[in-house]
Amino acid sequence: MKSIQHICNILWAVALMAILSCQSEAVEMEEGASVPLEIRTAAQSSLTRTTLGADGRSVVWTEGDAIAVFDKVAPKHRFAASIADGMARFHGNITPKTTDFVAVYPYELASENLLDGHIVVNLPSTQTASLNTFSTGLNVSVAKGSRNVDGSPSFVSFFNVCQVFRFTVPAYAKDQITSIQLQADVVLAGQMNIEYSAYNPVVTVSAQGSKTVTILPPSGSSTFAEGTYCIVTAPATMNGFTFLLTAGGKTYRQHSSSTIGGGSSVIADLRTLDLIDTPQVTAQHVYTNDVLQGTALSITAPTPGKEWSATVKNAEGALVRTFAAGTGTLQSSEDDSEWPYLPVGSYTVDYTYTTSNGKTMQAQTTFSITEQPRFSLSFNAASTYSYYLGDGVARNVETANSMNAYTVTAITATVSGIAPKLLNDPKYAGTLSNTFDGTVASTTDGTTTFNDITLTTLGENTLQASYTFQGITKTASKTVYITGVPFRSEPPTSDLWSKSGTGSFKDGYVELGHNSLPTSQSTEIVYEHVSIPADTKIMLDHSEYIHRFTVGTTYTIYIGDEAVTSANISGGFGSDEKSFEEYLAYTTKGLVTKVRCHNSYGESTTYTQVYKIALTYGE
Repeated sequence: MKSIQHICNILWAVALMAILSCQSEAVEMEEGASVPLEIRTAAQSSLTRTTLGADGRSVVWTEGDAIAVFDKVAPKHRFAASIADGMARFHGNITPKTTDFVAVYPYELASENLLDGHIVVNLPSTQTASLNTFSTGLNVSVAKGSRNVDGSPSFVSFFNVCQVFRFTVPAYAKDQITSIQLQADVVLAGQMNIEYSAYNPVVTVSAQGSKTVTILPPSGSSTFAEGTYCIVTAPATMNGFTFLLTAGGKTYRQHSSSTIGGGSSVIADLRTLDLIDTPQVTAQHVYTNDVLQGTALSITAPTPGKEWSATVKNAEGALVRTFAAGTGTLQSSEDDSEWPYLPVGSYTVDYTYTTSNGKTMQAQTTFSITEQPRFSLSFNAASTYSYYLGDGVARNVETANSMNAYTVTAITATVSGIAPKLLNDPKYAGTLSNTFDGTVASTTDGTTTFNDITLTTLGENTLQASYTFQGITKTASKTVYITGVPFRSEPPTSDLWSKSGTGSFKDGYVELGHNSLPTSQSTEIVYEHVSIPADTKIMLDHSEYIHRFTVGTTYTIYIGDEAVTSANISGGFGSDEKSFEEYLAYTTKGLVTKVRCHNSYGESTTYTQVYKIALTYGE
């Protein structure tokens, strides 16, 4: 922009010389019955007036221009222009006996009356473009003059109040731009108060004016053709400016920090417009058969048809993608060798591009990935009851009966939906943890097997695991049932069985009864370390020796509250003992929480010796 400032300095000098040279312009005022006034210009070479000349520097009058003439007595008078022999002539009427007057171009923008001795002009903030110039009715000019009472011509000089900025629409952007807006840190349009007591007008711009000027395509067009256009603004120094271009439904932003403008009659070049867009990034996670493979990136170009390149860094500053130089949209796939997957987070794009005038520029933008990866975690575990049912494992009663009743085995967590190349990459390694023993592990092939555990709580036990992948956590759980089966008491022992009534735990058996007193009594042992659901097939394996004396006795095994098997012997001499052994099947009718071995006997030495009680699952 230094070159533009240099041009502006030259234009200032040219403008000043032109203004001084136009002092010879004559205004001839002839008074008659209607008090007519004719203003004639000396030549079409002044920097004042309404249309940009062919040299791109001068501003000249055009046919049909109209000015407002204020004579301080009546509202503004309309004077129209005609062009003949290279001269502009303005014709109109003013109040009789008027001496001093002020002329303002254009007629439409001037207020109806002078306000407190000031000329008030409202410069519009929306303007219609004209190719190679600005539209008529925009470039405000003022002149001060006096009418000679003898009817001889009077002489005036018009001075431009506004400044003009030129810009160029390049060939590649033609027929695309639908509107252009100039933004600045100062007021550019709105009410201008012009004080004309001295030779040069003094302009004060209202602070309530607009800091933007929007220029629309020429009349009859919806877009801008290739070429040069102008924006007319109030006199102000812009400490930097911004162009907002609308094209194809997008808004392109071009900013310059250069200082430019600052006075009436300034004609300055701004720049060639570029459809420079902030690159837009589309991040898409790629799945094959619902398995995450990585992330594809697509970045739109900042300038159409111009070569550019880009790199992408994550929030930690690591380089995650590199885009080789190309034109148009740059793309990278999930097959990137270093960073195939880009997780949720913020990213920075550094890019280098070429403008339409061949200048290399560097810029930066950011984007975020919010799409979470789709994956799942499954979790499994098996107790003896699981193998009996076939719950999560293949049904295998033999395996169920070979296990410890409180052991949970086959504890596995499986991550699904993430490709092995990501699971095996240290950058992405997830963390697998559980709630039952606190183990923390990583998984590379998707499945992690945990060590067997022992659960002492009968009934339902819920185990849970979680897997965290790049900040996203999935959980899974499995409920296993501890029945206390299988168990084998050979013989029953006092630490697992409770006893009531007469009897004692012996070496190799438990004796129920054997009362030395001649009274009838009952005794039993109870096992309460089971929780067997209804409809479970159970095999009961037991072995006892039953002894009677002068009276008989009965021995019964209860599973839950139901008597499963029973044996008795009569009293009297001749048959005083009986071996009782069975291996029988039983299906539980309800929830079983205890097993009882009960002996009912009469007086004296009647008793039962229990050698073995075992419960296993049945087919």
